[in-house]
Amino acid sequence: MNRLSSNSNEAFQLISHILQKDSKSSSYKLALLRGIIEIFTENQALVYEEENNCFIPLGPLTEKWLFYYLPFVYHEVYQNSAGPIVFYQPLKELQQCYKGELLDIEKSILRDIKNGFPNPNRRIKYHTCIHEIAQCIYKNPMRYTLNQYFKGEYQFYQKRKSIPSLKKLDISKEIFRNDIHDHLGYIAFRAEVRYGLELFGSFLIGENSIINNWADLTLNFKKNKSLPFKKNEIVELLYHSNNIRSVDPPRSYYEKVQSKGELFCLWTLKPLKGNFETDHIIPWSFWKNNDIWNLVPASRETNNNKSAKIPSAKLLLSRKKELINIWQQTHSEYKDQFEREVALTLNIPKQDFSYEKIFEKLIEKVDYLIGELGMEKW
Repeated sequence: MNRLSSNSNEAFQLISHILQKDSKSSSYKLALLRGIIEIFTENQALVYEEENNCFIPLGPLTEKWLFYYLPFVYHEVYQNSAGPIVFYQPLKELQQCYKGELLDIEKSILRDIKNGFPNPNRRIKYHTCIHEIAQCIYKNPMRYTLNQYFKGEYQFYQKRKSIPSLKKLDISKEIFRNDIHDHLGYIAFRAEVRYGLELFGSFLIGENSIINNWADLTLNFKKNKSLPFKKNEIVELLYHSNNIRSVDPPRSYYEKVQSKGELFCLWTLKPLKGNFETDHIIPWSFWKNNDIWNLVPASRETNNNKSAKIPSAKLLLSRKKELINIWQQTHSEYKDQFEREVALTLNIPKQDFSYEKIFEKLIEKVDYLIGELGMEKW
């Protein structure tokens, strides 16, 4: 990448040191590194640089942690050599607010996150859980990552002026991702580390280096020795959040449009008269994003052909009119949710909202994924 500094090799060495040599009495350091890499590769709009530092929002990281650790809490698998993780109790209490199997619980929590937690009891439990996760991130992996390497605390991640907190967040009404984001602020580290993560991030995730290290660490915790889990089953738990795939609400709207004989495949422009798919423009396998703007109707055959490939800017430009028309319809149907998601994941505040801006951000993202990260073009 042309933005890489001369210190990128050092950045990769630091990342490798965290994975292989940094002391770990819990999985927190791996979870933080995984979350940061995923946000870099999934949503560049959330990241910014200032004075040689890279800033990444803490809110999305706490949500990722919730879904990373929920499978372990559900199955009572330890993630800390000394005992339960520090936010075990609030996460367990949140889990107990829901019924069903793990995947059902995960989907229900994700639905509540999108809807602002209309149920007051669940809202309180979620608020407490996210607050404790944010405090854990700041007081544990941010503080101790590479502390022996640098002979000091808060050396890889920067120390903040104040500890992140949600205590001032008004939970007497519905709370949304933007509210969490605004109250928790950002965490920072050196910009050259960002470039190293961007360059090697897909390798770290794609080759499962973080996942494999995390699985090995989990099995090595003394309290897990008697658990009936093999490494491949731990890996499945670590990837469990990848299965939280819900295409509602746009799916129900598209079905209603289809019943009037007005639904068409965005990619082929042919009418959809039978079974159809709700396709992720940016593939789900790469970006776990169920935002309404990222979900479009497609024929089953075309969706299978597209698979995990990234639609090219040329293709999107040729479908710009149709895509904006879809956005206009779904925006009209789900106005508040549509605007919240655009503001958070594309960094387009409500006052600057426009379909042209959404399209520009989409083009930027596919160009980055194909040109910079080498993802397969469609």
